[in-house]
Amino acid sequence: MSPVNVAPSFPPTFEINAYDQNAVGAISITVPCNAAANTSKTMTVNLGASASNGKSLNGDPQTLNYIITASGTPDASCTPANSAPVLGAIGNKSDNEGSLLSFTASATDPGDTVTYSLANGTTNCGSVTSCTVPSDASIGGSSGAFSWTPGYDAAGTYKLTVKMTDNGSPVLSDDEQITITVANTNRPPTVGDITAANNDPVNEGDSRNY
Repeated sequence: MSPVNVAPSFPPTFEINAYDQNAVGAISITVPCNAAANTSKTMTVNLGASASNGKSLNGDPQTLNYIITASGTPDASCTPANSAPVLGAIGNKSDNEGSLLSFTASATDPGDTVTYSLANGTTNCGSVTSCTVPSDASIGGSSGAFSWTPGYDAAGTYKLTVKMTDNGSPVLSDDEQITITVANTNRPPTVGDITAANNDPVNEGDSRNY
C-alpha cells in the first residue's frame, strides 16, 4: 500500500492503492479541513465492500502514516482554523531625554491582516518609573512603527507592551513586554530675568540677593 501524489486541494485528499494477487483498486481519503498543518497522523484503512470491483487490501485492514501540509486553495465549504500570529522579537530599548526612540515591530501571520497597538506593562511594575504607556508614545496600527521622544524630565525606566492582533476567526494575538530606559540629558543652565532687580536702587552698605 502506498499513497499516490495528486494535486493539492483543501480539504486535502489523497488516493490509496490496494494491492491483491489479481488487480489494483483505489479509494480516496479526505483529511478534515481544520487539521493542524505539518502534523503526523495515523489512519486505519479498511476497504471492505466499498472497494471497486471487489478488490481488497492484502491483510485488510492496513495502517497508513501521513503528514498534513498546508497547501492548495481552500474549498469554499471549508474554513481553515485560524493560526496564532507570531510577533517578532523586539527586546529592551534605551534612549536619552529629548532624543527620538524608534523601531518597527514585525509579525508572521500568513493570510491574515494584523494590527499593532500599545498597552501598559503588567509585571514588576514596582521596580520601574512607570508601567503606563507614555502619552506621547505611538505605534502605527498597520506599519508597526514605534515612536517616542522622552521629555527633559522623563529620565527613568518604563515598561510597556507591544501587541499585535490578527483579523482571523477567532481573533488571536501575540505581544511582548519591553523595558525602555531613558537616561538624563545634561543641559546648560539658564539664568532668569534679573532686569528689575538691577534697576532697583541700592544704597551703600546695603545688600541685594537675587
